[in-house]
Amino acid sequence: MRGVVQGVGFRPAMFRLADALGLAGFVCNDRDGVWIEVQGPAAEVARFVDGVEGAAPVSARIEAIEAAAIAVRDDRGFRIVDSPAADARPRLAEIPADLAPCADCLRELADPGDRRHRYPFTNCTACGPRYTIVRELPYDRAGTPRT
Repeated sequence: MRGVVQGVGFRPAMFRLADALGLAGFVCNDRDGVWIEVQGPAAEVARFVDGVEGAAPVSARIEAIEAAAIAVRDDRGFRIVDSPAADARPRLAEIPADLAPCADCLRELADPGDRRHRYPFTNCTACGPRYTIVRELPYDRAGTPRT
């Protein structure tokens, strides 16, 4: 999948969808966007494909979905895996824009009982800096500053 699909909580959203459907496989960021492999009963795989856009986080923007049948692997369960090693090819993944704090993060900031009370670097998959902190693609925690 290509578009704004990195840094917005896309992998966890796809995990939840695949897991709910009992599918096996994996999801990872790659140089072009997000790579997903799913396997299971044909009807459930079709439900996954049909459900991707509805399950995508609000900050995501899917521009292209390429699908192909591949050989079945002996996967058990669905998992989020590490991004493949970077190579010299051009990267097509889009870096998402910085996002204003969401209502949940603002609530945490204002709540003296919350561990993130007045924490200046709060963010989540729905909000926070993206463009200003990414150092490399694919967009993974290892490519952002430690706070």
